Amino acid sequence: MNNMTKRILAVAISGALCGAVLLTQGCDKPDEGKSKDGGENTPVAAGSVGVVDVIKVADALGWTDKMKAGIAAEQAQLKANVQTLQADVQKSLTDEIKNEGLKPEDLADPVKVAALSTAQKQKIGQWQAQLNNLQQQLNQALQQIQQQYAAEWDKQYSRALLPEIRKVAGAKHLAAVFNSQQVIWKDGGNDISDAVVDAANSDKVKPEDVPLPPPIGVNLKTLFATPSATTAPSSTTRP
Repeated sequence: MNNMTKRILAVAISGALCGAVLLTQGCDKPDEGKSKDGGENTPVAAGSVGVVDVIKVADALGWTDKMKAGIAAEQAQLKANVQTLQADVQKSLTDEIKNEGLKPEDLADPVKVAALSTAQKQKIGQWQAQLNNLQQQLNQALQQIQQQYAAEWDKQYSRALLPEIRKVAGAKHLAAVFNSQQVIWKDGGNDISDAVVDAANSDKVKPEDVPLPPPIGVNLKTLFATPSATTAPSSTTRP
């Protein structure tokens, strides 16, 4: 399991479940003393809490492999997208250099660079500045895409798992359930992970697939126009 997948699973339910899956004092609790169908609830014993190992649950349900496959596909797509983008930018740069009556290899020759006109040197300096700016924007876009993609998996995992945790906790009359990844010490008897797995299997629940993000794009027509004309990578918002 890679570090990104571990991070996704370790924090998957903490936000959606109010940090500690508080069942009697937290998010969207039912009316005191009443079950969802209007019946009476069995009183909850004070201090009755449980823990769930979200990584263990995801492994047992096969969700870890599902998430890893999604993340691997996203990373492969991004890598291919960036390689294509880099090739397109390199070709555009080569064309611009040739338009100046130069060869790409000339820029690696200090003697030939020194012989360039002032205007040519300025233009080459502008190109370099724009390429550096583009690389910074590309790095930021990649980071944003990866964060958004991980967050979408978090959301789908939480959405699928929370009802099962509530179901098990309700049956065991627990006041709260904590993510065991964030608990310093626990009594093994209060671990409801196996029961959550059984409930999820019984209900046939699973996280929805997270669609791959759209490709990053750059307007190459304006890339080498002026220093301010570098086009930012396209929006990473999902359709």
